[in-house]
Amino acid sequence: MSSRPESANHYPNDEIDLFDLMESIWEHKWTVAIITALAVVAGAVYAFSGTPVYKATAQIQQPLAHTAAPLKALYGLNDLTSSQLTNMYFRTLNSNEYKRYFIDNLSDTVNDYLPTDTSSNHLITRLNSMIELQIPDTEKTSAIESGSITLAASPAATADAMLTEYVNTANQYLVDVLRKNFNQLRQEEQARIHREITALETAEVQKRQSRIKRLEEQHALEIIKLQDQLKAQKELYDARLRDRIINLQEALTIAKALNFDEPVSLSQLNNQVRGQVVISADIRSLSDPLYLRGTRLLQAELTELKNRPTDHYPDSQVRELEAMLAAQSNNREAEILAARSNDGDFSEEIIDLKSQLIELESQQFPDSLALNFISGNVVTDQTPTTPSKNLILSLSAILGFMAGIFVALIMGAIRKRRAACNAS
Repeated sequence: MSSRPESANHYPNDEIDLFDLMESIWEHKWTVAIITALAVVAGAVYAFSGTPVYKATAQIQQPLAHTAAPLKALYGLNDLTSSQLTNMYFRTLNSNEYKRYFIDNLSDTVNDYLPTDTSSNHLITRLNSMIELQIPDTEKTSAIESGSITLAASPAATADAMLTEYVNTANQYLVDVLRKNFNQLRQEEQARIHREITALETAEVQKRQSRIKRLEEQHALEIIKLQDQLKAQKELYDARLRDRIINLQEALTIAKALNFDEPVSLSQLNNQVRGQVVISADIRSLSDPLYLRGTRLLQAELTELKNRPTDHYPDSQVRELEAMLAAQSNNREAEILAARSNDGDFSEEIIDLKSQLIELESQQFPDSLALNFISGNVVTDQTPTTPSKNLILSLSAILGFMAGIFVALIMGAIRKRRAACNAS
């Protein structure tokens, strides 16, 4: 039963008395003041002794149309728009490859700002911490047309010089990338055209050889046909010659029987009777019978025909066929095709490809190409962004004051504990 009053008396002693706290703080006001002052002094030392960092900013925009016009005449680059070039420039500014190139080619003006006794990756990391690239939201627009880049360094002149060199070097770096891409694309296209020309020339050679074979076969066939026609015509002539000799022999026999030594006409023989033979003829006949020529003429023609050389054919068709056969002794078209040294000169497709090669070889990347993506000059803020003296002093005062109060409260609590111990 006696524990309840003790418990009841215990709770009031654990309650926090704000007046006691304020009294404790006031008793140690000089401690609070000294700690606050020390914090302010420490903050002031840091604020005024720290290296000020300045920001330089450059506005980025699309290059002028006339500066990118020379690219329109180059293979593989003629479809590039100003917006696409600007996208490529932003990717260049943000790529570690370019930053490594920039670090390796620093000028003396800014070379001292970045240490040279460290690795390239460390320098790129430091450069990334210095640079801030601001571009529009690519989810809202597919073409990046403008933006800005900020570089923080110290002093202000270094920030200005480094950013100026960074963006200008990026301009030239992008031009070199475009030149490299053009040369590579052109070489690849030239190699492709050469391969296509080689394939077409091979096909043309095969077509020419096939054409020669067809011509030779046609030529051989024409010769065989002419030889067959000539043989048939000669056989026909020989048959007609034999028929003529037989006819002359029959007529000679009749003429001898009639004692016709010299030629006679039908009018002389009309109704004339010699012995018991009556000679008559149809005067409507288109030609007189051969025997009317008389034995002398018939014998002369018969002797001549029998003595005619066997290889002599006084026939116009035989002569014509022999002339045609002689003309076929040479296959001129096949000979010309076989003597052809360059089939590509006779292919329109190959000629067109060679024209494309000449066009590609004549294209040269302009040495004077200068793409400028920077709008105006680099602007450097003359007020350092870090350290912020006012902010540091204010935070130092606040933190020092809070630390002083905390110390004062601890000191007050210690004093009370000692007083309670002495009283007991």
